Amino acid sequence: METQNVITVDKRCQFIKENGERCEAKCCLGSPYCYFHHPSLSNERAVARRRGGLNRYARGEPGNYQIETPGDILAVLVDSLNQATALPNTAGRAKAIGYVASILLKTFELSDLHNRLRALEKRVLGEK
Repeated sequence: METQNVITVDKRCQFIKENGERCEAKCCLGSPYCYFHHPSLSNERAVARRRGGLNRYARGEPGNYQIETPGDILAVLVDSLNQATALPNTAGRAKAIGYVASILLKTFELSDLHNRLRALEKRVLGEK
């Protein structure tokens, strides 16, 4: 793959689209066509499309969470952590996992404190 072939100048691509309009992209250096219509760059474009496809990941539907207690937040954070671990192994993934894990630890502490406080309130108010 020669990337120097794709340096553009201020000429417009000669390709005519199906609707009869001319492509408006800039031409590759030394060619009447842009990167997308240059005949000898078809293999390079195919590789780029494959790489783009490999870099995508399945995006789940947004959760419909009802958050009323720290325990509810735990469920959301665990879900977020599971989604982050499914991403490709990158520095961004590692940051996301570390960040969510640190929030999870704080939420565990708050959840425990919340449960202990509820138990004390029940005892003071005479609830069972």
